[in-house]
Amino acid sequence: MFSHTRLLPLVLSIVALTFCSSVLTGADFRRGDVNADETLDMSDAVFLLGCQFNGGECPTCDDAADANDDGAIDISDASYLLAYLFQNGPDIPEPSWCGPDPTIDRLTCVAYAPCEDLVWSSPAVPEADMLSVWNEQTGEGRRLVWRDGYNINGDVYFAVIFEKTEPVAWASFSNMNGTQLADEIDSRTDAGYRVLQVDSYVKGSNIRYAVIFVKESGPDQLVYHSYTGAQHQAQFDFLKGNGWQPVNVSPVNAGAGRRYTALWEEKVGSFWLKSGLTPAQYQTEFEEQTEAGRELAYLHGYNDNGQARLSALWKPLPYSSWAARHGLNWFQYVEQTISWVDQGYKLMFITGYQNGSGADYAAFWAK
Repeated sequence: MFSHTRLLPLVLSIVALTFCSSVLTGADFRRGDVNADETLDMSDAVFLLGCQFNGGECPTCDDAADANDDGAIDISDASYLLAYLFQNGPDIPEPSWCGPDPTIDRLTCVAYAPCEDLVWSSPAVPEADMLSVWNEQTGEGRRLVWRDGYNINGDVYFAVIFEKTEPVAWASFSNMNGTQLADEIDSRTDAGYRVLQVDSYVKGSNIRYAVIFVKESGPDQLVYHSYTGAQHQAQFDFLKGNGWQPVNVSPVNAGAGRRYTALWEEKVGSFWLKSGLTPAQYQTEFEEQTEAGRELAYLHGYNDNGQARLSALWKPLPYSSWAARHGLNWFQYVEQTISWVDQGYKLMFITGYQNGSGADYAAFWAK
């Protein structure tokens, strides 16, 4: 089990404390969304003018109402909004999605509902319940950003994270065979989508795949699935030697030996990957990678011939602080997540895997 805080140089810490003493802080917000309805439109300007001149309801987030980011709330904010909406005026200053005010001023944000409860997670959604969970979470404005499938005593479960993010086209599928996965990747890639995550898991005696797509630009990607250890190693050596790095590597064993599914990007950078670790080996490797200045970038648990195994990827990442736990039961996972989220950490990923007769969970939180 691990937790870690990166120490900043002392001089930077003193400067930060000096600034914070004269600045009000508050909730995360989206600038310009005065009425907190998650949309920038004319109703925001009307709401602001009603507050200022007609005795109407006023926003609970002054920072959101400061549309032009001049540190004051007045008629110029409504004018700025209207110019942006209808006259091709300047862009609304950041944050354009949930985030803190990057500008030092005396305004604050008491509450901004769209940025509350951004993340919903569960370590163990039964496959039969996934559709109802999907409908509930997407109905509340969240999208799937992580899905890890695993098998416990013959039953399939998903460890999932749904999150409210900036609007973006996305899609996700599960229970796919290899041909369906390859066809969907080809189709989505042609339509401008990228693979956010690809995952393999055992269902019955077969390997099944889950994938998440996001419509955005980025470096070239390559996905392979159901590779033997020798095939995976050959591809690993070739890609690493030609300026690619892994995003996730998801091994499973459905009874015919370990098979590898992986997502790579054409991107130069340092990384360290181990895909057949016991929990004890994972702990040792984690400590060594932390000493080497790398943070956990991906984790996948699976059962290999009755033994718990972990596939872990480390990279240098810009986290100021993080925490990692493994070998958790369901209640411990919930307890840990509540504790770290209350301290301002964000759940980055969670994986489930059979260990003995039940499920263990491993998770990573960062800020």
